[in-house]
Amino acid sequence: MKSVFLIILLGGGGNDRVLKIRLQNDREVARDLDREVELFRFLEKNVSTNKISVPPVLTFGKYRNLQWYLRRYQDGTLAGQMKDDHGFSKKFLDKVFPREFAEAISDYQNCDLKEVRKLRLHYHGNWWYRRDFDFYRKNFLAGFIRSDLNDNFLSKGEVEEIDELLKKSGKLLDREAKYLCHGDLYPNNVLITPEGKIVFLDWGISNFNNPAFDVAFVYLGAWRSKKWREDFLKHYLMRQKNRKNFAEFFRLSLISLTIRFSGHCWRHIKDEKTPEAEKNKLFSVLKNHLKILRTVLRKSGY
Repeated sequence: MKSVFLIILLGGGGNDRVLKIRLQNDREVARDLDREVELFRFLEKNVSTNKISVPPVLTFGKYRNLQWYLRRYQDGTLAGQMKDDHGFSKKFLDKVFPREFAEAISDYQNCDLKEVRKLRLHYHGNWWYRRDFDFYRKNFLAGFIRSDLNDNFLSKGEVEEIDELLKKSGKLLDREAKYLCHGDLYPNNVLITPEGKIVFLDWGISNFNNPAFDVAFVYLGAWRSKKWREDFLKHYLMRQKNRKNFAEFFRLSLISLTIRFSGHCWRHIKDEKTPEAEKNKLFSVLKNHLKILRTVLRKSGY
């Protein structure tokens, strides 16, 4: 049963609205909508930049297991559709300057820490990276490694290396889980306005994380243009004081997310309903992610 509904209300003259409704009995999932409203209002108040546009929430409410909010509609171009594009579309990458995207992420990460700490967000430190890895090890890596399609792309020994690396990095991940993180920067959740501003949508699972997680998310999502993603990373690093420290977090985030994104591809490849042409495209994306995984696993930093 579908639990989230987005309805566009046409008012004309710049008065269009978006109504988001969630039907959910689970307490933690229901918390996502509260968190999203909280983040939209926080960003509208605290992010003063010409790089980001924040659609204001006009009103919100709840009744029993139904929650809703009404926000201003934001015209623009989505970064893509994950189920079709499996990353940011070329059309979007052609529209967005990598420098401005890097600055947009840096801007919300550098909000006043005193204000950020008032947000009731989960801390995604070691426990979260372990849980995510254990999930994909069971539901993706175990089956893929035994598969005939695994033409020496990844070995059981390398999976054990990742396991050990996460164990050794536990304290580091816990210590730096203090930056505002969107955590869900799939193409469906990123939009560029006609004026060139970036809009980050769906803050429902936002959290405190290390500074590299959202950067790695965008870097991997931009697989269609190596030049764009390298420029994006370069411009983000220009705003970093401790690049060596960031490099290790970027490495850990890439390892975590390449596994997740590869798992996304693998799930659709194994689905009998997926057309063969689409499976071939997905397998190419999967190999690209696993190549990055192997590269970062073999060296410290990135």
